[in-house]
This record gives sequence, C-alpha cells and structure tokens, in this order.
Amino acid sequence: MNNLILLVLHLSLATSTTINVTVGLFLRLSTYDPATNTRLRKGAAWETEAAIAFLAIRHFNERDGSVVPALGRISNCPVHFIPHVFDSQSHPQPTLDAYLRSRFDDAWLPYRPDIAIGASR
Repeated sequence: MNNLILLVLHLSLATSTTINVTVGLFLRLSTYDPATNTRLRKGAAWETEAAIAFLAIRHFNERDGSVVPALGRISNCPVHFIPHVFDSQSHPQPTLDAYLRSRFDDAWLPYRPDIAIGASR
C-alpha cells in the first residue's frame, strides 16, 4: 500500500491530466471444481468483499473522506482507478488463466490491469 501511495504522489506532481489506472480485482466469487469443471457461488460474504473493494475505489476516485478521512484531503491528484473483477474461483489455475488472458490476449485489452489485487489464495 505504501508503494501505491508513493506512486499516486509521484503522478500527482508529474502531470495535471487525468491518468486512468486499471485495477484488476482477483476475488473469490465462486468455487471451482476441476473434476466436474463447474463453479459454485461463494455467497454473500464474498460478494460483500467485492462490494467493499468497489466502494474503496469509488471513494478514492471521488476523494470521499467519509470512511478514510485522508482520501478527502487528496487534491490535485490526476489518478482515477477503473476496477475490473476477475473471479479467482478459489483455485489457482482459473486465476492464472484469467490473469494471463488479461495481460496478453488482445481481445481482453479493455480489461488489462495496470495493478492486480488478489487473489487471496
């Protein structure tokens, strides 16, 4: 997190134009069963984790300090985060597949993350 803060500060000093930073959120929204090649929904607790991640990004983008007061004190920062969720399926292989597709498949160019957060396993 400290490196991200330093990046934001550096970028805010370097330019006055908006810098869109795509964030890949690799979250556990389902469970993958490789034996049957099926996915089962993880449930509300894991979906809440995704909602909190989106709220944090929204608060950063809007400089809303209602939860984290420091966000309300950011000024002249050109960074704007664009989130994209990738379901890790609670398994390393689908996570790696999604990451590699997002990084190297031109069809996934709009979802290519500049920053990857997760997966939790």
